[in-house]
Amino acid sequence: MGLLTWVAPALTALTLLFYIAIWAVGTGVLEVTTAIRLRKQIQHEWFLAVAGFASVAFGVLLMARPDTGALAVAWLIGGYAIVFGIALSSLSFKLRSLAHRLESHAV
Repeated sequence: MGLLTWVAPALTALTLLFYIAIWAVGTGVLEVTTAIRLRKQIQHEWFLAVAGFASVAFGVLLMARPDTGALAVAWLIGGYAIVFGIALSSLSFKLRSLAHRLESHAV
């Protein structure tokens, strides 16, 4: 598999993009179905339906425009990585200061 990725990176990227698109459509359909089934048990089930429709639309757009979709997915992953990294860095500083406070109270 690694050799195939090394030999044909564009094909690997396209395969990954379609995997993400199919996953988005599949989960979107399941979310809409779940919202319909839960409409009598919970309130505001339409939020789940909206999320499902958004997932389906995202997947269909990725399949319709794989060139633009690949760039969009790359930007989304990059943005996610930056936000996640900042959040974890902030958490680590908070935890370090908490550890210092706990150590000073233990003495």
